[in-house]
Amino acid sequence: MAYNRERAERITALSVPVLLAAACYLNTLQNGFVYDDRFIVVNSPIITDLSLAGVFRIFGYISPNHYLPVRYLSYAVDYSLWGLNPFGFHFTNVVLHCVNALLVTLLTARLAGVTGGGRRSWIIAGIAGALFAVHPINTETVAWVTGRKDLLATAFTLSAIITYLKSYDEKRRFKTDWYLPASVLLFVSAVLSKASVIAFPLVLVALEIFVRPGAKHRVKHSAALRLAPFFIVDFIITFMDMKLSVDSGLIKAYMGGTPLFHYMTICKIPLLYLGKLLYPVRLSVEYSAVPERSVFSLMFVASLIFWAAVAVWFWAKRRTGGFAIFFTAWAILNLGPFMNVLPTSKLIADRYAYLPAIGVFALAGWCAARYAAGRGVAAKVVIVLLLVPITVLLGCRTISRNRDWNNEFSLWKASYALEPKNGIVLHNLGFAYYEKGDFATAERFFREAIKRDPSYINSYINLGGLVYYMKKDSAESMLLFRRALEINPRNSQAIANMAVIYFDRGDYGRAIAAMEKAIKFSDDGEMYVARLLEMKRRIAQKELESGGEKNEKMKIGPLRDEAEK
Repeated sequence: MAYNRERAERITALSVPVLLAAACYLNTLQNGFVYDDRFIVVNSPIITDLSLAGVFRIFGYISPNHYLPVRYLSYAVDYSLWGLNPFGFHFTNVVLHCVNALLVTLLTARLAGVTGGGRRSWIIAGIAGALFAVHPINTETVAWVTGRKDLLATAFTLSAIITYLKSYDEKRRFKTDWYLPASVLLFVSAVLSKASVIAFPLVLVALEIFVRPGAKHRVKHSAALRLAPFFIVDFIITFMDMKLSVDSGLIKAYMGGTPLFHYMTICKIPLLYLGKLLYPVRLSVEYSAVPERSVFSLMFVASLIFWAAVAVWFWAKRRTGGFAIFFTAWAILNLGPFMNVLPTSKLIADRYAYLPAIGVFALAGWCAARYAAGRGVAAKVVIVLLLVPITVLLGCRTISRNRDWNNEFSLWKASYALEPKNGIVLHNLGFAYYEKGDFATAERFFREAIKRDPSYINSYINLGGLVYYMKKDSAESMLLFRRALEINPRNSQAIANMAVIYFDRGDYGRAIAAMEKAIKFSDDGEMYVARLLEMKRRIAQKELESGGEKNEKMKIGPLRDEAEK
């Protein structure tokens, strides 16, 4: 059989990223459940039943912050196969990352092909897929079971755009077959995995403007009709997600205290991610936000230069379009939902870069192939000599970073080494010490967490519980719980903890009223219902032991406003 160079390049480009992804994340299979996994997976009330009724329950479940039934459905499948063995959940994450590496390669090859990439298309795609597969900024998404939503959303998003491209025949005429409905369905699956993929319709607009050969680089009437279903879905999901964010109190204060400082600060977000892509050494599960308060600060000036360069780049390519400008738009648009235009989330997080960074990896492949084109063998050797060690170094860093996610203690110890003043890091490291039985160290970290971040409610709750457990100091514990309720008057855990103290004091009326209030405010009140029933059982037992005489403290009445002060 004659050697087919193009076929060999295609097979290599498709297989290498998948193999690299599997090799880099093999050591995550020994990791356990960490951080939010205990709430999202281990203690989830809806993933244990994969029957038809269980699936309906999953799709009817709305968490306090989001509606993500596809993510929970994937957990239910894992649970049916593995129970609560973390190996199975991590295995699924690794498989999904391998699938995404393959999809990244397919998408970049297709778009390079229709924008004049020619024989270089599979080289561009192979480089993009390999960098995506091994880059350590993706560790948080793959090594963390809760990161499943990003993996699923990316898989469905990439599949949706590939399917959308299939809706054109060889003459670039739109087909009225199943491809467009399939693309819409895949997009719906993506937003039901994670709502932050809402930029997808705008990505399709960029595709229509910059990629379609022969187009006059404007969205025509026929294209608008094709895009309409995506925008309708987008509007519905955006409205639902924003309502949940407002109702659950996710809208936060402006960074820096004023709108001006806030928007000065978010200008630098792309540069922060770009820095982590180029130098992925100081990676943490939490990063401290440093607000920009001066227009003369180096970071703010660099941010303005960056945005000006992006604007000039788009203006220069507005008529010619092409591969590079599309993937620049990809990176900017998919980062948009994480830009904190409304102050609803943290400044940056590694998992937020999972989908946007594909644009940067595609541009890296494009630049490498363009440099090597027409420069002979020497240029190709230079590219190989650069890419191979870079890929190896990135892969080794990923394998090393995976170990940080092995357990709760290793994760927060690694984060504390980089972010020793971050309140969330201090709190979670304190909780890790608490679980190890080192209560004195746990108390020290909880108090330091409150000092560094007085707005983080969990530090008050866990310190209050620890103080009561260790010292039986109900007065200080109640003070800490009340401070937590000043931040969020509807926090069910703080109210339930106060109920326990009331009960131990013998103030049964307040105890029962507080626990009922906790049930009312809780997203899943089953645990608090069990506590309430246990309280009532013990009260009834005390009544029997005292000859049926009721203590005035047993009288059930309203909780007043004390728990909300």
